[in-house]
Order: sequence, then C-alpha cells, then structure tokens
Amino acid sequence: MRNRTHAHLYTHTHTHTSTAVRQPLAAPLRQLFQCLAAHRDKFAAEHYFEVGTWAVGEATFQLLTDDSYAFAGAVKRLQASLVDLEMFVDRAEAAAGPTGDMNLSRPLVERRAALLQAMEVAYTQAPKTWTRASVDALFKAMQDRRLRFPDSDDMRGRLDALTNALRSKRAANALNAQRSKPYGGASFSSWSS
Repeated sequence: MRNRTHAHLYTHTHTHTSTAVRQPLAAPLRQLFQCLAAHRDKFAAEHYFEVGTWAVGEATFQLLTDDSYAFAGAVKRLQASLVDLEMFVDRAEAAAGPTGDMNLSRPLVERRAALLQAMEVAYTQAPKTWTRASVDALFKAMQDRRLRFPDSDDMRGRLDALTNALRSKRAANALNAQRSKPYGGASFSSWSS
C-alpha cells in the first residue's frame, strides 16, 4: 500500500465505492484524524504531513454530500490543508538551502495530487446553488497558492484550466440570468418612480 499514491487510492475508492458505503466511514475517519491531530507532537513533520494528505481524501469524500454544513466543513478543511501545504513547502525550501535539494518530494507530490483531485470534485459540485460560495472560496484559496504547484508536471496547468472553466461557467450563468430578466433586467418598481 505504500507504493500506491494517494491519488490512485482516491480514484480507486471514489469510482468503485458507492456513496452508501463511503458515508458510514466518514465519521470514523474524521475521528481518527482528530485523534492523530491531538498527538501531532509525536510525529515527525513529514509524517504528519502525510496524515494530512489522507485527511484531504476524507474531506474530498465529504464534497460529495448533499448536506450543506458537511460540505462547508470539508471546504474549510481543504483550505486549511492548502495553508499547511504552503507552510510545509516554505520549511522544505528553507531546509534545502541554496542547493535546492528538497528530499521531501514524494509527500509534496501526493498532497498536491490529492488537492488537485479535491478541486476536480469541487468543480463537479459547482452547479449546485448551495455550494457556490464554498466552491468559489476554495477556488480563490487555491488560486492564491497556485505557484505552490509545479508547472513541470502540468499540475498548475490543470488547476488553471479548472479555475478558468469555473469562471467561464459563472460568467455564462450570469449572462443567461441577465438575458432571462424582462426588459433588460429593470425591475418593475423602478418604473413607478
């Protein structure tokens, strides 16, 4: 299991496990991550970072819910994971020094892949009106940290493509809403003034 990346495990369980099976596992997984967080001081930084990557997978599953509170909570955990990624990269770059040898590439690649998959799942949830604010906030947080994703393996390109697709979708929806209003969007109350 160590040889498989988090992205592979997520994709496998996401595509082959029904929502009915995943939902009962969400609460015990969340409890496990809370327990691990309570004992964070017992882990080396890179090992706890990997635990955080697993938590990204749990939060990604929660993006598939129809509960607005669970969805918003998952988005907040993903935003915290982005901040964690940023701090971890900063520490790794400082430790690498001028040689640039960051001997921590596997955990970083796995976290970035997990976050990118979370963004792809969030994008699929974007058409729901009750997810709009949370999805937009998550995309904004990710876009603010897009330089933490390497351009070399096209992660940044995939992230930019998702962000641009979401913006285009939002712009098209706004234009269609404007066109569907009678008389160019003027309200009837303004006519009586």
